[in-house]
Amino acid sequence: MKSTPAKVKTPRFHDFIADYGGCGHWRMIWPQMIINGTQKMFGSNSAIMISDESYYKSVSSVRIQRQVTSAQLSFASELRRKADRIGFKFIYDIDDIFVIKDIPMYNAFRSSYDNAELQDSAKKILNLVDMVTVTCDTMKDYYSQFNDNVVVVKNYPPRFWLDGIYDHETVMNNWTRKRTRIMYCGSGAHFDLRNNNNGVDDISHIVKLIRKTCDVYEWVFMGGEPPAIKDLIKSGKVTVHKWQSIYNLPRFIKNLNINIFIAPLHDNIFNRCKSDIKILEAGALGVPCICQDMITYDNSPLKFKTADDLHDQIELLRGDYGLYSKLSKCYNDVLQSRWLDDNYQKYIDIL
Repeated sequence: MKSTPAKVKTPRFHDFIADYGGCGHWRMIWPQMIINGTQKMFGSNSAIMISDESYYKSVSSVRIQRQVTSAQLSFASELRRKADRIGFKFIYDIDDIFVIKDIPMYNAFRSSYDNAELQDSAKKILNLVDMVTVTCDTMKDYYSQFNDNVVVVKNYPPRFWLDGIYDHETVMNNWTRKRTRIMYCGSGAHFDLRNNNNGVDDISHIVKLIRKTCDVYEWVFMGGEPPAIKDLIKSGKVTVHKWQSIYNLPRFIKNLNINIFIAPLHDNIFNRCKSDIKILEAGALGVPCICQDMITYDNSPLKFKTADDLHDQIELLRGDYGLYSKLSKCYNDVLQSRWLDDNYQKYIDIL
């Protein structure tokens, strides 16, 4: 009589999530959802530290996200010991820079990392793990100073979040509007809210252009309010929309009928380590996004260095229906190549 082969258990992994907002979804929640749906692996997650060793006996890997405090160092040290005894892979995921000297002075969250003990514990945690996963090659080079096994796993959006929004005919009908509607979507962390950097931030180099053209274009901001144009906001010449939940964001922006997105950045190592999420969000709507000419947006068809460059690009898009139509499809094509549903194997490969 033939013996019945033993049933192979589905590999299991666990994620400790630091952020249930943006990066928590991009890096942990959404990949886990898609992977669980395939049943090739089974993922669980929590924000609470779990010390019970029996919980880890059947996991192939444990990921921690952006852990930096001394308490988190103690827990990471405990996980290291468990990993050595049990044999699971210990992974650290991060999508930003925590090293205080490289966080811009204008960044509103900089003060949260301005602590010597925190800086020390964060670097020690990086030395404990088997692998560090990051969003781009520049960040890989950066974090290689703390760990010799840094792997790039890009940000991939799931179809259920961004698919089915693009309608080329609607985009082109919006192009015929007399006043072009230009949008910047970003949190207050991009602006020198407390004047810690003499007003120099991620949009300071285009403020004069906004002022000069606020009666020609409709400038729209979402998330934060730039102090440098507070008077224009108060007078109604520049529109600001408040933060939206991540799941409501795409359709909320679609209903604003934006013609052009912009992605300005101040050139520093912090921003060079950013990922290209702005292009993906614009691509979901099929709206061209004019991006800062930096490695961050090296895959953007449209780039600018100075405010004059940006102005020229805006006028080019306003004046050429055929070019605008072509670029609308081009930005959507960038998104089509980046669906999490088609790239989840990249996560499985590291787990």
